[in-house]
Amino acid sequence: MAEPTHERTPMAVLSCGVSGLTIPPGPRGEELERRIATDAGFLRDLILRHAGKLVSESGDHFEAIFEHAHEALHAAIAMQQLILGQNAALSKSAIRLKYRIGIDHGEVQRLDGSAFGSAVDHARQLQNICAPGKICFSEAIHQLTLDSVNLERQNAGVQALGNDLTGSWLGKVPNDIEPLDLKILRRRSKKPYRSGVRERIRLIRWTPEFVGVTFVVLAIIGAGLYKSYKWVRTFTTADDQNSAQLRPLTAVSSRRR
Repeated sequence: MAEPTHERTPMAVLSCGVSGLTIPPGPRGEELERRIATDAGFLRDLILRHAGKLVSESGDHFEAIFEHAHEALHAAIAMQQLILGQNAALSKSAIRLKYRIGIDHGEVQRLDGSAFGSAVDHARQLQNICAPGKICFSEAIHQLTLDSVNLERQNAGVQALGNDLTGSWLGKVPNDIEPLDLKILRRRSKKPYRSGVRERIRLIRWTPEFVGVTFVVLAIIGAGLYKSYKWVRTFTTADDQNSAQLRPLTAVSSRRR
């Protein structure tokens, strides 16, 4: 029997982790662990919202793959904006976490839910050399997103990624934070993340297109339920009429006896 082959597909790979993480003992350490759990939940949701797929997750480190480079870069920008917003909402004495994100584009091999390949290794290396709170991406990502992603970029020079030499770029994350995300983070900053329907509904972007599609789907479902109700009602009415017709015959037969 031939062994199954695993196709290599060009994809964008995002690697994200906390910069310089040291958990102190005591209450401050417990608070930091809660913060990391909260961050993990929101970062996970942002990856899914930008059509990403998680392939590795370990504590404060994430790896995700995207079919398109612009989706990965948009996800990275949203992730850093959320962290900036959360840090801005904390008190002066609170510990502020900073994340580093690396992104590369190349061939990726999928196996049992995990991802392998040079692009995965390069994304990890770019994350390691990235400045805290920044996004570091390869020349391939830069070329693929130059016209589709509005981001201030800084040339970080040539980097040795594995056996390859490639250009690298640093992305400066915009400071404008989405009010919805910041509001959720302020409310949930002291609670660990719990995935649920309510949280996912709050994170939906209620655009006119989304509302229109939702209305059409609900209208179709409602029409189907109404037709089902009429169908059941028709048969119930027919059964009642048959029962009413049989009652006089039953009464006459009983009298004859």
